[in-house]
Amino acid sequence: MDIYFEKSDGSLYNENKFKMMFKRDNLLDQIKDGRVKIEPYDEASEQKEIELANKSAQERAWRDAELVKSDLELLKAIEVDYPELAAKRQALRDYPQQAKFPNVKRP
Repeated sequence: MDIYFEKSDGSLYNENKFKMMFKRDNLLDQIKDGRVKIEPYDEASEQKEIELANKSAQERAWRDAELVKSDLELLKAIEVDYPELAAKRQALRDYPQQAKFPNVKRP
């Protein structure tokens, strides 16, 4: 019994052509045994996945920007409420700018 596969344009191709296209001799056996299932292409589902991925990326970008703003607010609060910590952080920022860096004492 010959097996034919229908392409989306309605044309058919046989088992040999199918094997040539995928270059895997055992693929048809896997399909027959139910180990591989071929489902029709669903453009609407793919479009929904793309839209979801785009929306997820936009939301992550928004979240990242909000975290950066929050970090800056937190650092400003620390500098006001904890001047010693602010001074230490400034010393760490200035450390690589010293004239004899890296041969100087660490802050």
